[in-house]
Amino acid sequence: MRSKKVTVSVPWRLWEAYEKHSRVVGYRDAKQLIVWSPLYSLSNNNPHHVTVPIAKAPPEVQDEYVNDVVDKYDRGEFSHSSYLEHVIEDAMKKLGVSQPKDVVLAVIRDCLSNRPKGSKKKEE
Repeated sequence: MRSKKVTVSVPWRLWEAYEKHSRVVGYRDAKQLIVWSPLYSLSNNNPHHVTVPIAKAPPEVQDEYVNDVVDKYDRGEFSHSSYLEHVIEDAMKKLGVSQPKDVVLAVIRDCLSNRPKGSKKKEE
Protein backbone atom coordinates (compact mmCIF):
# COMPACT_ATOMS: atom_id res chain seq x y z
CA MET A 1 0.00 0.00 0.00
CA ARG A 2 1.28 3.43 -0.81
CA SER A 3 1.67 5.81 2.06
CA LYS A 4 1.82 9.53 2.42
CA LYS A 5 4.53 10.68 4.78
CA VAL A 6 3.32 13.37 7.16
CA THR A 7 4.68 15.14 10.19
CA VAL A 8 2.51 15.21 13.29
CA SER A 9 3.33 16.92 16.57
CA VAL A 10 2.33 14.85 19.59
CA PRO A 11 2.78 16.12 23.14
CA TRP A 12 5.64 14.23 24.83
CA ARG A 13 3.51 12.86 27.67
CA LEU A 14 0.93 11.64 25.21
CA TRP A 15 3.55 10.03 22.96
CA GLU A 16 5.08 8.19 25.91
CA ALA A 17 1.62 6.94 26.92
CA TYR A 18 0.96 5.87 23.31
CA GLU A 19 4.21 3.90 23.28
CA LYS A 20 3.19 2.05 26.44
CA HIS A 21 -0.48 1.64 25.48
CA SER A 22 0.23 0.48 21.92
CA ARG A 23 1.77 -2.76 23.15
CA VAL A 24 -1.03 -3.30 25.68
CA VAL A 25 -3.68 -3.18 22.95
CA GLY A 26 -1.72 -5.28 20.46
CA TYR A 27 0.16 -2.83 18.24
CA ARG A 28 3.91 -3.02 17.70
CA ASP A 29 4.50 0.63 18.65
CA ALA A 30 2.91 4.07 18.88
CA LYS A 31 3.29 4.65 15.13
CA GLN A 32 1.06 1.66 14.39
CA LEU A 33 -1.44 2.85 16.99
CA ILE A 34 -1.63 6.31 15.42
CA VAL A 35 -1.96 4.96 11.88
CA TRP A 36 -4.49 2.19 12.48
CA SER A 37 -6.65 3.33 15.41
CA PRO A 38 -8.49 5.93 13.29
CA LEU A 39 -9.94 3.10 11.17
CA TYR A 40 -12.45 2.65 13.99
CA SER A 41 -13.46 6.27 13.63
CA LEU A 42 -13.84 5.89 9.86
CA SER A 43 -15.94 2.75 10.22
CA ASN A 44 -18.04 4.23 13.03
CA ASN A 45 -18.47 7.62 11.31
CA ASN A 46 -19.79 9.34 14.43
CA PRO A 47 -18.48 12.49 16.09
CA HIS A 48 -16.31 11.90 19.11
CA HIS A 49 -17.90 14.04 21.79
CA VAL A 50 -14.87 14.10 24.07
CA THR A 51 -11.84 14.54 21.84
CA VAL A 52 -13.26 16.96 19.25
CA PRO A 53 -13.85 19.78 21.77
CA ILE A 54 -10.40 19.13 23.26
CA ALA A 55 -8.82 19.33 19.79
CA LYS A 56 -10.50 22.71 19.25
CA ALA A 57 -9.45 24.08 22.66
CA PRO A 58 -6.45 26.36 23.25
CA PRO A 59 -3.11 24.57 23.74
CA GLU A 60 -3.05 25.15 27.50
CA VAL A 61 -6.48 23.48 27.85
CA GLN A 62 -5.33 20.59 25.65
CA ASP A 63 -2.28 20.18 27.91
CA GLU A 64 -4.53 19.96 30.97
CA TYR A 65 -6.56 17.15 29.38
CA VAL A 66 -3.45 15.31 28.20
CA ASN A 67 -1.95 15.48 31.68
CA ASP A 68 -5.22 14.40 33.30
CA VAL A 69 -5.74 11.42 30.99
CA VAL A 70 -2.11 10.28 31.06
CA ASP A 71 -1.98 10.58 34.86
CA LYS A 72 -5.14 8.47 35.19
CA TYR A 73 -3.86 5.97 32.62
CA ASP A 74 -0.54 5.65 34.46
CA ARG A 75 -2.39 5.02 37.74
CA GLY A 76 -4.54 2.33 36.06
CA GLU A 77 -7.81 4.20 36.53
CA PHE A 78 -9.11 3.24 33.08
CA SER A 79 -8.89 -0.50 33.54
CA HIS A 80 -12.67 -0.92 33.77
CA SER A 81 -14.12 2.31 32.42
CA SER A 82 -13.61 4.95 29.79
CA TYR A 83 -12.62 8.58 30.04
CA LEU A 84 -16.15 9.52 28.95
CA GLU A 85 -17.53 7.62 31.94
CA HIS A 86 -15.29 9.66 34.23
CA VAL A 87 -16.45 12.88 32.55
CA ILE A 88 -20.09 11.83 32.99
CA GLU A 89 -19.46 11.04 36.65
CA ASP A 90 -17.92 14.50 37.19
CA ALA A 91 -20.84 16.16 35.37
CA MET A 92 -23.32 14.22 37.53
CA LYS A 93 -21.62 15.53 40.68
CA LYS A 94 -21.59 19.11 39.41
CA LEU A 95 -25.25 18.93 38.38
CA GLY A 96 -26.34 17.17 41.56
CA VAL A 97 -27.78 14.17 39.71
CA SER A 98 -29.07 11.75 42.32
CA GLN A 99 -29.48 8.68 40.10
CA PRO A 100 -26.79 5.99 40.44
CA LYS A 101 -23.96 6.32 37.91
CA ASP A 102 -24.80 2.91 36.41
CA VAL A 103 -28.36 4.05 35.68
CA VAL A 104 -27.18 7.28 34.01
CA LEU A 105 -24.59 5.39 31.93
CA ALA A 106 -27.21 2.82 30.89
CA VAL A 107 -29.57 5.58 29.73
CA ILE A 108 -26.78 7.28 27.76
CA ARG A 109 -25.71 3.97 26.18
CA ASP A 110 -29.33 3.26 25.24
CA CYS A 111 -29.76 6.72 23.70
CA LEU A 112 -26.56 6.35 21.69
CA SER A 113 -27.11 2.78 20.52
CA ASN A 114 -30.79 3.14 19.64
CA ARG A 115 -30.58 6.44 17.81
CA PRO A 116 -31.53 5.94 14.15
CA LYS A 117 -28.59 6.30 11.76
CA GLY A 118 -28.40 9.70 10.12
CA SER A 119 -31.05 11.27 12.36
CA LYS A 120 -30.46 14.68 13.77
CA LYS A 121 -32.85 16.16 16.26
CA LYS A 122 -33.97 19.69 15.58
CA GLU A 123 -32.97 22.19 18.21
CA GLU A 124 -36.00 23.45 20.04
